Amino acid sequence: MSHRITAFQELEITNFNPDPYSKQENTIYEILNAQNHNGGCSGRGTTQYFNQDELMDALNKLPSGDEYETERNFLKECIKHGEGLYIRFS
Repeated sequence: MSHRITAFQELEITNFNPDPYSKQENTIYEILNAQNHNGGCSGRGTTQYFNQDELMDALNKLPSGDEYETERNFLKECIKHGEGLYIRFS
């Protein structure tokens, strides 16, 4: 099993699949304050709405370093759409 985290409005916008063996696997849940969507070996199949401010806050909380580039790109892609969106954790 693995995590698949998808952002969408009406259509899927972007997604990424964090490495389940990586130590930063839980980072996206932590910076989005969405730990309740983390099912351990994968997401819980749940969805939450995030507004632009929440997405920007999450991006600003992200630690620096190349190992977080995937998360950084995911959040930037979400923010680029200019309004809030839903993120599915599966």
